Amino acid sequence: MARSLLSLLTGLLCMIAGNFTAAAQQAFTLSGDIDGLQIGDTLRFQRTIMYPKWQYEEAFEILIQQANKFHHEGVQAHDQQYLMSYHPKEGAALPCDRPGQTFIVTEGDQIHLEGSSDNIYYCKLTGGLYDDPLLAKALHIEDSLGMIRGSYFRLSAEARQKQDSAAIRKYQDLLSAFDMNAQNQALKDQYYQSYVQAHPEGTLHILLKIYQFAVMLPLEKLKTYYESYSPSLQSSYYGQVFAQQIADRERLSEGQPAPDFTVTATDGRTLSLKDYRGRYILLYHWGLCPGSIAMDSSVCALYHQFKAQGFEVVGLTESIATIRHVYEQLPADQPTSLPGTDDIRPVLADMLQHPWTEVELNTQYPDNQSITETYQITARPFFILITPEGTIAARGLQSAFNKAKKILETSF
Repeated sequence: MARSLLSLLTGLLCMIAGNFTAAAQQAFTLSGDIDGLQIGDTLRFQRTIMYPKWQYEEAFEILIQQANKFHHEGVQAHDQQYLMSYHPKEGAALPCDRPGQTFIVTEGDQIHLEGSSDNIYYCKLTGGLYDDPLLAKALHIEDSLGMIRGSYFRLSAEARQKQDSAAIRKYQDLLSAFDMNAQNQALKDQYYQSYVQAHPEGTLHILLKIYQFAVMLPLEKLKTYYESYSPSLQSSYYGQVFAQQIADRERLSEGQPAPDFTVTATDGRTLSLKDYRGRYILLYHWGLCPGSIAMDSSVCALYHQFKAQGFEVVGLTESIATIRHVYEQLPADQPTSLPGTDDIRPVLADMLQHPWTEVELNTQYPDNQSITETYQITARPFFILITPEGTIAARGLQSAFNKAKKILETSF
């Protein structure tokens, strides 16, 4: 490139605070033909917020005034991804393996959704980006497979309501088999890669797809993706967010000084990075997720192996009370299987007795939540190993834990 990536990022990031706040509002239209929508039902739309972490904020609602149809004219500050959820006037939406229907809206788009209320999160999308025939085909394949997976999820939920343990296990096994089916994934990849190859300069859909997995991708890979995008995509709102992710990853890359932090532990102590000077410390973000359930015993084993040498772990989790509540609600006379374990109950019991310092993030202490932003902790489980000198030695998902283990084994 003629100019360095750093200078490009600097220029683009300056625009985040300026250009889009002053930009004119974008007009757009949403409409739908969805069989089963009833007058009085509500469609709720949330904006996707990607930075500093992936989350959603309320945008608008559409109250259905004509059976099977809706129409909405709106404005937005910039290109926007939305998550649509369905809320019937009576009863509840059928269980689904998706939290909602996701789609992207750009200036002047007329997005149309077509489908049924029973499978509303698998609607066919047209208009805007979705008029691309290659993307339409890729989404059709993905949604068709998703409806099969969603049916297993729905039947499993119904079995739970009936407390039918045999049916629960049956549909969990079907879900697991479906997720492990390499042919399904290969089919989706085949059609999606055709779309990607037809757009070497990138699209908003491609950018957002990659961003979802940014935490798992090497920094150099992210830079390569970004540099391949067209100037207009780089300077778009989500292009700038992507650039911010790269800048943060560079700031937190291995060998860089670990940012200072101050947190309040569950025992009331106030802790900061300087309290661990001279010792290895592992920041471990854990919680109710398959990854944490599968790896928690390994983290405990690592702690016990090296604690005598001064190795410390600081656990970060949203709410221990929530985990305790889930644990207490589990049946004690039969196993509850989840991906990663045949019985979650003993795993949660061990989690509730972690031998290290714990920090709850969802508390009245704002500094506890800010540590996730300082270190760009965006997933669970997430690991950051800090050296006795105060530099970052490993940061990321399971691969970071594996690297931390090797470093400790070598050092001690």
